[in-house]
Amino acid sequence: MTKFEKIRSRIGYHVVYDESIKDAIDYASKNGFASIQIDLTMPKFFPEKYTAAQRREIRDYAEKKNVKITLHLPGEDFSLQTLHSGIRSAVIKRMKECIDFAREIGATSMTIHPGTVPVFTMPGLGHVPITEQYPDLHKEALEKALHELSKYAEGKTRICVENSPFDKVVMEILGKLLPKEKNLFLTWDIAKTYRIDGSLKVDVEEFFLKHLDKVCECHLHERTSEGVHDVIGRGKIDFVRYLNLLGDLDVGYTIEVRPRERALHCLRIIEGLKDKII
Repeated sequence: MTKFEKIRSRIGYHVVYDESIKDAIDYASKNGFASIQIDLTMPKFFPEKYTAAQRREIRDYAEKKNVKITLHLPGEDFSLQTLHSGIRSAVIKRMKECIDFAREIGATSMTIHPGTVPVFTMPGLGHVPITEQYPDLHKEALEKALHELSKYAEGKTRICVENSPFDKVVMEILGKLLPKEKNLFLTWDIAKTYRIDGSLKVDVEEFFLKHLDKVCECHLHERTSEGVHDVIGRGKIDFVRYLNLLGDLDVGYTIEVRPRERALHCLRIIEGLKDKII
């Protein structure tokens, strides 16, 4: 199997607006996607919507159709860095429910965000995050949360932390935990390695290059002047370079472009890169 063939056999799409998980599995199977990434931000995909029997049915149906399942947890309303202990405990509890859901439907990995932190606007300085005043408190909160989640998920699914957001506090804690937490991995969102002006976040890319062996998932979409999650090719990201970097590794790829028809369009664009992936 060539590097491109290996990549192509692992590309899925982000499930957001689909009618149901079964509908998403059917679309993936029909159109040549290897996997689906279900976004649990959407109420229709909340774990409590599914009985034990329905969860087994989803697992069995995906296996029958030869479509792998991964999950993406909410990013905006879940923060593992909150300093309010009661809220952080509730977030972790909810994430554990999602881990159980992942195990029961056969989801091989679960992407999470480290979470946002409060910022204050300062004239001339822009947004100043609270982590600059209380870095140690945020480090402690994030480290304990990631350790607890990775341990709970052992034997159930893989926990993959996405670079959204990724600041020096998050990278420091992950750099400390990744070598010793066997069930803690990374999701590399390529587009979010770039700023809105197209410039590279060098420290973020260097972090991933240093920890390539821990990259479990890769998100593919474009960054343009209008933002992220645009169709591949509309911006200036060199996807050939990144796919060549990751192609020989045990990485799953999710096209994070919505709706799914645009994801399919992106799949065809990626197929057109075949001769450049060597």
